[in-house]
Amino acid sequence: MCSLPAERLAEFAAAHTGEIIIDDRDIEFDNWLPSINAKLDFGNGLLIRGAISKGISRPDLQLFRAGVPIGDNTDALRDAGTLATGPLFAARTGNRNLRPIESINYDLSAEWYFDDVGSLTASVFLKDIEGFVNTGFNTVNYTSDSGVSLDVQIEGPSNDQDGNLSGFELTYQQTYDFLPGLWSGLGAQMTYTYVDGGDFTNPNLSAVGQSSITTTTNDLGGGSFAFLQPLAGISEDTFNVTVFYEYGPVALRTAYNWRSEFLVTPRDDIFPFSPIWQESTGQLDASAFYDVNDHFKIGIQAVNLLDEVTETTQVVDFDGTRITRSAFRNDRRFSVLGRFTFDSVEKVGFWTLGYLIWN
Repeated sequence: MCSLPAERLAEFAAAHTGEIIIDDRDIEFDNWLPSINAKLDFGNGLLIRGAISKGISRPDLQLFRAGVPIGDNTDALRDAGTLATGPLFAARTGNRNLRPIESINYDLSAEWYFDDVGSLTASVFLKDIEGFVNTGFNTVNYTSDSGVSLDVQIEGPSNDQDGNLSGFELTYQQTYDFLPGLWSGLGAQMTYTYVDGGDFTNPNLSAVGQSSITTTTNDLGGGSFAFLQPLAGISEDTFNVTVFYEYGPVALRTAYNWRSEFLVTPRDDIFPFSPIWQESTGQLDASAFYDVNDHFKIGIQAVNLLDEVTETTQVVDFDGTRITRSAFRNDRRFSVLGRFTFDSVEKVGFWTLGYLIWN
């Protein structure tokens, strides 16, 4: 602060009144969410569907919280060369000015229904997203009860990232009721989804260099490595396959779900605080049920039949090299179930009794 010009030094000193500032601003906003859907039927089971809609996703309430000591920001201003103009004070807290994330969604699909229960679908989608919430910096003006006004640089959640999320999906489903006898109960469902989230990255707080209270950067990870990572939670590839059999009182089903690697968090909670990934993984589940009568069925369900191990890895350099951080085995699980269905003139419902027989 000794480097401040005389006028700004007086402004800096005048702000130290010891008062508690109550942030009770009224924050209001409106959102209009129009949508339009259209279908073109060519006959012979061939359809084209299109849709445009707008949606919002409200931030978590905890991101709005405010309540923190206001600190000196002059060291950061000196380093940035903005002592004459920048906000003299800084704080890390929530952001009451956060707005919902807005998305304009475009969907287009071609669907071919070649049988009573048989279809092929190809669809593409684009989500134009605005206001994705990351950690960022905003300047907020506060006025104390005595009339002292000061600009404070707030580090916290901010609607500071826009971009497109796009991809496509291929789906096939069919029952093979044209097969003879017992084989006619066979059926299958398959889905492949590709998602491109390349427009979004995690914030590089070290590059901002404006706040003296930034602590998310260190020599090994945190802000530096986070900037090189994609958006958390998005797998580029997802594949689902289900094979089922339903004939008479017997119902059998097995399903395999697989997703490619994805970022869990851009900054771990423990040293060296660098990004954590979950490696690609899949899981095979199955079930079998038998209808004893119209009101009672028994069955068995199996989860994680392949005894899949889920592995996470940690980024260790700027080339993106990852090494194993942890591995989890969830075990195979089998459950025996009995399901009772009851009905009357007024209501219909069911009870399910289950027992885990092996883990």
